[in-house]
Amino acid sequence: MTSRNANPVNPPVLGTPSTFTTVSGNPVAGRRVHASHQTAQSHDDTKAANDSLIQMRLRLADATGQVQNAGWLVELLQTLAACDRFASACHELTSQMHAHLNSVRVVLGWQGNRSRQSVVSISGVANQDNQSEEVLLYQSCLDEAITRESLGVYPLSNRDPAASKEDTSSMLSHKQLAGRDREVVSVPLVTKHGITVGSLLVIGSRGQLALQPRSLDFVAASASPIADVLMSCERSEGTRLTKLVRWYQSCSAAKRTVVLGACVAAFAAAWIPIDYQVAAPSVIEPVERQFCVAPHDGLLQTTLVEPGDVVTADQTVASMDGREVRWELAGLVAQHRRAAKQHDAHLAAHKTTDAMQAELEMQRLQSQIDLLSHREENLTLTAPISGIVLSGSMDRRQNFPVDQGQVLYEISPLDELRIELSVRGDDVSHISEGTDVEMMFAGFGNETFVAIIEKIWPQSEVRDDQNVFVAECVLANADGRLRPGMKGSAKIRGAKHSIGWVFLHRAWEQVCMRMPW
Repeated sequence: MTSRNANPVNPPVLGTPSTFTTVSGNPVAGRRVHASHQTAQSHDDTKAANDSLIQMRLRLADATGQVQNAGWLVELLQTLAACDRFASACHELTSQMHAHLNSVRVVLGWQGNRSRQSVVSISGVANQDNQSEEVLLYQSCLDEAITRESLGVYPLSNRDPAASKEDTSSMLSHKQLAGRDREVVSVPLVTKHGITVGSLLVIGSRGQLALQPRSLDFVAASASPIADVLMSCERSEGTRLTKLVRWYQSCSAAKRTVVLGACVAAFAAAWIPIDYQVAAPSVIEPVERQFCVAPHDGLLQTTLVEPGDVVTADQTVASMDGREVRWELAGLVAQHRRAAKQHDAHLAAHKTTDAMQAELEMQRLQSQIDLLSHREENLTLTAPISGIVLSGSMDRRQNFPVDQGQVLYEISPLDELRIELSVRGDDVSHISEGTDVEMMFAGFGNETFVAIIEKIWPQSEVRDDQNVFVAECVLANADGRLRPGMKGSAKIRGAKHSIGWVFLHRAWEQVCMRMPW
């Protein structure tokens, strides 16, 4: 008993390190195993804490970016609402979006209450050419955005699992605009009432927008507020009449008096009668055309004139090669002589039938001889009338084969010329035969030529993509300065009408044509 009390043994306590020590049987080894477990657990806890901290920082940065984008959007909407002109608001939108997104280009398309949208603003461009290839490509991308009715990104973003290669069929213009080093983001502008009023196009460098979900979400989220603000700007701007009324109301009393006096003077001047003049393009045509043709089949030996040359009547213009004609003529003369001798021999032998056949042969040969003689006499071609050579495809050609009746030259007189006036269909009722015409032609400066309308064609025709009625007049050209083909402008003097009627009758006629009665 005494020995047990002298060396007491403390009983093991559960959950203390001594528990693991007694089990291992080696107190030092047990302490080492326990220390390694503690180190691993502490590393895991530290890694988990770091990951959680990184995620919190990313969420905080994302939330901060969203707050900054929201604040910038609010300032943008306030700036747009403060613009007094719709065009200024559009340019302000594209320029600020371009600066905020740091993009290459921002394009705004707008249709409002119209049926088709158009490019109204391009960042960095003051006055765009709507017919240029670049602007037309922008227009196609904007139309695709409205057709898709959703955010479009090209190249396709991996953030959208539903995106596939089939989506590229509705973004062909996006693909063409993106090329190899750009990316294109488009979004339709839809108001809070669900009305599509336009679209927005953002062009950036490859990887600049598609890899930043925050930028894409911002573009998509800002579309509806921007559409509402721009729609309000367009409505507040009003029509031209409302703008004029606002300007008049903002004027001082003295300026209002001046404007009112000018309006009264203009209204009084609108009743002053003047000659109504119908403007019409004119072209000079020949009064008549004469043709120089090949008299028979053969070779054209020489040509002496060209188109544009002035010729006189009976002047030699070309000559035919007569060697073949003379050879055939010599052969026929020999045959005719032989037939004549046979005819005489048959008569001497009292062979009446053979003599008659020989006589008929002589007549046939004589006809051919006469024909070739006529050709031989007309180997030289002369001008049928005095005038100018209008056309001729035989210039500078020698020994060229031609067919009988082939036109070699077209000749027209110059002493008188026919003027054709192309009168618009809505003006033909204001002119008549016998009306005076004043004409000016290119190359004659301010010199005018006066003529009288002699004929108006009863049926219209299309000239220069316009439906016109042709009025004819004859103009003397004794000095030969005017030539067929010259173009100019003409003023046809009509009846007297008031100044107001002259300026407003076209609009009134269009209104009457659109009325249901």
